[in-house]
Amino acid sequence: MKFVFPILVAALALSLQGCSAKDSTLTVVMLHTDAKGKLASTTIAKSSGDMDKDAYAVNLAKNYFKSKVPQPQASHTYRQPVEISEVRPLITTKEKSAADTKEKTKSASGTK
Repeated sequence: MKFVFPILVAALALSLQGCSAKDSTLTVVMLHTDAKGKLASTTIAKSSGDMDKDAYAVNLAKNYFKSKVPQPQASHTYRQPVEISEVRPLITTKEKSAADTKEKTKSASGTK
């Protein structure tokens, strides 16, 4: 009986896989410190291929640097992989718009 819960969780996970699509990109950011250990510059070691996502990854890496490395070494380079995942519903924008319009029409006419 102790294996029932993991089996149910696995079944639920498999059944939910069709509910959304996941796009994931990886950017590897290099963070360079100066002689005093302060963050001096960043470079992209591996691009995701999307300039906007790369810029977002650099900003995330810079913003979280102090919390991830509370006492950075002087004149050191840190490698930070940043994975950006987008989970989006499988319903298309056109389908959502049609459903919203139908719902608004029902609300306006007072029908359910």
